Amino acid sequence: MSPAIDFSRSEYRNEWLHHCAVGDPSWDTFVREDGNPIYTGREPYSWPVNGFLFHDPPSGRWYAYVGLYPRGYWPGGPCLVMRERAGGGWEEIGLAIQGDPSTFDGDGAHPGAMPDVSVVYADGQYHMVYDWANHANNRGGLAYASADRPEGPFVRADHPLHLDTDQRPLLGKYVRAYAATLIKRSHDWIILHAMSTPGNAGGTWAMACMTASNPAGPYSEPGLLLCPQSNVFLPALMEYYPAFAHDGFIYAPATSVARNRSFQCVFRAPIEEAHRPEAWEVYQHGSVWHAENRPSEAQGIWGQTFSAQVSDDGTMRAYFTSKTQDDTGTVHLARRRWAEPYQDGFVISAPNAPAFGILQRHYRTFNLTTQAQSSGAWSLSWGCRSPLGPGTTVADAAPHPLMFPQQITWQRAGERWRLESLDEDGRRDTWTGILPQPANEPDTISITQDEFSVAISLNDQPVCMLAYPASEGRIQLLAEAGTVMRIEQFIVDGETHPCTEDWLAIDALAGSAIAMDGAEWRLEENDAFRYGLGYRSSKAGAEAKWNFHGTGYRLHAVRGPECGEMLVIIDNQAAITVSLSTPEPAKSTVVLSGSLPAGYHAVKVIAQSENARLDTLEVIP
Repeated sequence: MSPAIDFSRSEYRNEWLHHCAVGDPSWDTFVREDGNPIYTGREPYSWPVNGFLFHDPPSGRWYAYVGLYPRGYWPGGPCLVMRERAGGGWEEIGLAIQGDPSTFDGDGAHPGAMPDVSVVYADGQYHMVYDWANHANNRGGLAYASADRPEGPFVRADHPLHLDTDQRPLLGKYVRAYAATLIKRSHDWIILHAMSTPGNAGGTWAMACMTASNPAGPYSEPGLLLCPQSNVFLPALMEYYPAFAHDGFIYAPATSVARNRSFQCVFRAPIEEAHRPEAWEVYQHGSVWHAENRPSEAQGIWGQTFSAQVSDDGTMRAYFTSKTQDDTGTVHLARRRWAEPYQDGFVISAPNAPAFGILQRHYRTFNLTTQAQSSGAWSLSWGCRSPLGPGTTVADAAPHPLMFPQQITWQRAGERWRLESLDEDGRRDTWTGILPQPANEPDTISITQDEFSVAISLNDQPVCMLAYPASEGRIQLLAEAGTVMRIEQFIVDGETHPCTEDWLAIDALAGSAIAMDGAEWRLEENDAFRYGLGYRSSKAGAEAKWNFHGTGYRLHAVRGPECGEMLVIIDNQAAITVSLSTPEPAKSTVVLSGSLPAGYHAVKVIAQSENARLDTLEVIP
């Protein structure tokens, strides 16, 4: 028997799965500041959902540059500057920068948008880089402005730094540069910025950079640093802005554009090497941020990721935006100790869609005790073997429907309990009852699953004992949409078994930012696939990439006379040609496998012809 382990402790955070659409238990130590929200959107700009936090070196005061948008984002507005009062609280100063119909952002009748800025103080001046677009959003890019004081007024340069109509598409996709962070280096200046499709229509997002000897430019052509089309690990559906510098590194937080946007990653590179793609590494993958059950944060973090600065005393202060339930944007502040990113006990945030907390171990029999506090409905399952993945490859992704059939699930619903099981033949059994006495959260739930029965108690009171045979699989939590749950204890005593995870093909499409329009891969449903569905390539060169943390993989694929070949690239190193051609149609089987050092990996598949089949990747955590 393996020793009992409390998996709620932060030292075990990597025993849990972290995925933008599936779920992300977070051990982060961010604490909200008093006085939130410091700003609430109002017409016509009800979505102040981007922004930049600035600590002014000469005065020591804090400023917030609030990006103003209407509902639906367009046409975007100006940038508002706020200042922290000496005695606490925040005040509006006025507009830091705004469009003009007669300048390069205007069309003669309407001013353009320029909501997103970053500011650097150097050589007695305040240097600003901002993104802009005209009223029709068919022309935009980056531009420079400067001021003698952080409040402004900022004087705009006559010409933009970047114009997307002049941009040669990078990788045939990336045209619009936006959401920029300006950083001073030893001998030059660097702009880290997001890039997307024309008009920032989305679907794929990258982080790129430009460099110049002077903050006002001219700047080099954009060069991609992080993008899903690369051959290396990069979590899907990530969008960047703003970055910050600290202790010799540039840190670039990135937020998921999945439906639950609380999933964050942080990438970093040495400041002087940040223009080189190979200098960037994953600093934090998940467990960076959690939502809270507050009316002003009803939809979780929204817009871009948090904007942060680290003070000399080691405090990391963060500006972040959210939205209320009635879809009004809000601006908030939080803080944590830079050197203390994690604490014991985790939070699962599901503000907009269901979110899983998946323990990456398999158990057959066990004793489990957990203490849970929740703002909404949640459940606990075990014996789980369902596949994993998102339900879509684009923004607002949520867990795939195939994830939800569980082996056996416990749920408390008010003063009643419910236990439901689903066997391999699809037969569903349900048991319900009344709790032995009213219980107030946090609840302590104890579950004992032996070879032939399961016993459950709540707050030391027996709830039920049923004849139910053990089945090997994962233990996992599920927070339903609108729920934020905190786990203070998750002790499992039992023997672990070898664990693998089956990732659906749609996760690989999301990992390469492939649209679901059938141009590269077409959905196919039949029993040849392990879970009844997979994808068929529409053309030679169609790509897909699984990004995962683990120690090995097994690639499963359907074979047949017309299936052709696929090229498989492992971590931008090994490139292996795999033939899927067989005389007769054959059900999915392992076509390639390998062991890897523990860490972040990418398995990329490139179809060499039409009709290659994409099924699942079996990952060994």
